[in-house]
Amino acid sequence: MNFKKIITFISVLGLLSCSFPNMSFADNIKIKYDNRQINYSDTQVQYTINGSKIKSKYPGIIIEQISLASVKEIFVDSKIGLSYKFNKKSKTVELKRDKIKLVLTLDSYTAKVNGQLETVPIVPRLIKFNNNVSKVYVPARYVAQKFGLTYDWDSSTGIASMTGKTVKKTKKKSSQKTNNKTVKKTNKETFVYNGKTYNVKGKKVIFNIDNVKLNNAKLPGVYIGKTLMAPVKKIFLSNMSEGSYSYNKATKKITLGLDDNILTMTLGSKTADYNGTQVMLSKAPNDIILNFSGKNGIYAPIEDICNLFEIDIETDQSVSLLTFPDIDEAEEIIVEKPLETNTKNDKKENDIKEDNKKEEDKTDNTNTAKPSEPFNASNFPFSWKRKGAAVPVSALSAVQSLAGKQNNSSDSSIVDIKSLPASTEGPFDTYLITSTMGFSGITGNLNNNHLLLNLEKITSNNGQVYASNIRTTSSITTVYNAETRTTSVDFSLVAGVIGYDMSLSEDSKTLTLKIYKNTIEEINGNYNNGNYTFTFTGLAPLTLQENGSSDSNIDFSIHNIIDMIGSGSYANYANLSGEDISLFTYFNNGIEESRISLSKSSKLKYYTKQTGNSVSLILSKSVLSKVNGAVVQLPDGISEDDIEHEDNYFSNNFTVTLPGDVRSYYNANPVQYDNNKVSNVTVTLNDDGDTVLTFYTTKLYAYRLNFAKNKINIAIDRAKKLYSKVVVIDPGHGGQDPGMLSMNGIYKEKNVVLSIGYTYLRNYLDEDEDLKVYWTRKDDTYPTLKERAAFPSKVDADLFISIHMNSFNTTKPNGTEVYYSTRNNAIQPNGLSSYTMASMFLKNITSTLKMTNRGVKSNIYVVTNMNTVPAVLIEFAFLTNPDDLKKFSKLETHDKSAEILYNTIEEIFDNYPTGR
Repeated sequence: MNFKKIITFISVLGLLSCSFPNMSFADNIKIKYDNRQINYSDTQVQYTINGSKIKSKYPGIIIEQISLASVKEIFVDSKIGLSYKFNKKSKTVELKRDKIKLVLTLDSYTAKVNGQLETVPIVPRLIKFNNNVSKVYVPARYVAQKFGLTYDWDSSTGIASMTGKTVKKTKKKSSQKTNNKTVKKTNKETFVYNGKTYNVKGKKVIFNIDNVKLNNAKLPGVYIGKTLMAPVKKIFLSNMSEGSYSYNKATKKITLGLDDNILTMTLGSKTADYNGTQVMLSKAPNDIILNFSGKNGIYAPIEDICNLFEIDIETDQSVSLLTFPDIDEAEEIIVEKPLETNTKNDKKENDIKEDNKKEEDKTDNTNTAKPSEPFNASNFPFSWKRKGAAVPVSALSAVQSLAGKQNNSSDSSIVDIKSLPASTEGPFDTYLITSTMGFSGITGNLNNNHLLLNLEKITSNNGQVYASNIRTTSSITTVYNAETRTTSVDFSLVAGVIGYDMSLSEDSKTLTLKIYKNTIEEINGNYNNGNYTFTFTGLAPLTLQENGSSDSNIDFSIHNIIDMIGSGSYANYANLSGEDISLFTYFNNGIEESRISLSKSSKLKYYTKQTGNSVSLILSKSVLSKVNGAVVQLPDGISEDDIEHEDNYFSNNFTVTLPGDVRSYYNANPVQYDNNKVSNVTVTLNDDGDTVLTFYTTKLYAYRLNFAKNKINIAIDRAKKLYSKVVVIDPGHGGQDPGMLSMNGIYKEKNVVLSIGYTYLRNYLDEDEDLKVYWTRKDDTYPTLKERAAFPSKVDADLFISIHMNSFNTTKPNGTEVYYSTRNNAIQPNGLSSYTMASMFLKNITSTLKMTNRGVKSNIYVVTNMNTVPAVLIEFAFLTNPDDLKKFSKLETHDKSAEILYNTIEEIFDNYPTGR
């Protein structure tokens, strides 16, 4: 922030959340490939799978207008879950999942898919980053589509979105037993790390490699906060790891080796050296004394180490499974020269997307399917059914084949792939594929939102893109394999497609393809003993999505369908006692969704229930019990360690996630809650196959989980009634407001302060269960100044801390200064004032980070001046000063700054307790 900045330049409140980039804040990154050093300034691609961001330290890059991704992080370690083997000798990358095996060769246009040669659009290659880490990068779209994923590139955001099947790694559970008696966990077991005593809290971890135990209960892994610390000597000297370990007592340095990679750590320091480049660890390695076993050993943060060495780690309760990189030789591919590509028809990502748009503009596929006439009912029960032909059972088979009459020795060619106007006969779209001389063998395979047709003895323009109907298909692309004389037609499908049907004309020259989408077959309404049930049955499972609710109205939608059942309504004001349900309406747009609206008595509560292809909306006066907060019963086998929770306070809800699919358990054992504070609780399944309980609160409430035997008691109330310390952290700027730019043009203020105030600070918060922290932003968003200043009163905060970096029009000014407002400097009942708080932060920051002390200053910045609690604005350093910039360009300084923030917050509350 400029030394003379005015209040309108102060950053504003962020409302959304995402993680701060792990690798760099720089607009440009230095990489090396093809023996060239590149200062890469193009788009740094982010990838998502089924709407969830894939965490990666290394961004995707664009070469020749094609996105390349780090194969290990994007396709292997993510939910996509491909198996991976890299052979350095032959330079081959082997990827496998289900029945698909893809072998790529570095710097080669040739690939093998299940043994058949193909041409890739751009060569895979080894990318070396400025931290000396090398990553195998592969063409992202090509790999995604080979494993049945849809792939959509948005050049305006730099996000490549993939959808399709994900894989949840199997977690192995174990129980510790001694002499056939289960060892009970005790909260009295302790260990000493860095001079401080920690409680084990029953969290002791045994490490395995391929089911071979590496350590025992006397030297287990232990947690410091959320960081798992492990006895690294035991792991790296294991015969299963093929690693190396050494420790120099004089220098206190630990050296770990694996393959050609070296990691050097120092006892008591978070700074380490990986292949000559400085890296930051989440906790410092140290000698840990285990009081419960009398043993001691050098421990280090194992998840950081695994990430550096590309070791897969899967931890479940008391067992952690390690999978070391497979360096065995893979199948060697001998490539004499790259296969020739048809450059005339070879379209890049942006070209394909633009062509799709142009073709859609040319083709009139906007005819909406006309559903049946409206249904009406005035009494329960009622039943509405879809009219028209039933979907053939054969259409639901994933693999289908046809034999044509074309037996000529010369190949036939595709003439056109044409989409017919939207059908009014059923939930399908029709495509006509015409050929010059007819079709012979045809095989179809529907897998994860892709329909792949393999056409024998058919030639085509490689990479040709055809117009599609948006109801069922997002894109249609042909790929020609000259060696096998086959054409593959890839239909990238939208969500909700459930099947397809193929037929040939008499002369075998025209292939008719029908692609079926899910639809609602039947709607039933019932009333029984005070319960109202509306059931929707589809060709495949349906999902009810809540769009909004009040005491007297609720609104749902069913997405990803072609609705053919029509519109309908139920209205009855006389026959039922109390007129609990006055109006139920169902209507559709005929393309991709239907809507349900219901007017009801405020006494009725509701929940949803999934059974096979049916989903039910159930309303009752007796669904919920009156409790204080909420009570969640726990299924057998689920403990406190299995449960995760997240506060989505900007959306007035919080989630509790339990492992596995236990939705049926909560259908039989509904969550009990106080409907004065919670309007609804939904039970859904996330992409990992885990059950998510979402609590929608009636307004912004805090919550606190209290675990009891076989249940969770959830306290729900204002934050100040649940926590003795409540703080708002305000990372400055965000969104279109970057703040100040560093003198070298690399670092933006908004990114640096988010790193300090959110990414690193949250790592310290689990050490104090009585401290509740709210953030004004968790990602790159741009709110308003008034919203930012008003936020503390909304969440009952005790303190407000805004974090900034400074700048000036010369390089001379340096150091730290902290601002407060004289207008908001009243002494609180506990004796604290904004000035006192500013003085404490300034002293701790300057003394710990060795910064120039520029003093405590007053100014009328909006976020401090218009606040309702003691508030400060911290200018950590000048991004325009060489010395300050050098210090704050290091992630180690960000981490240390976050630690100072946390320690100072605790010091403030220790000296000025709230009394709660």
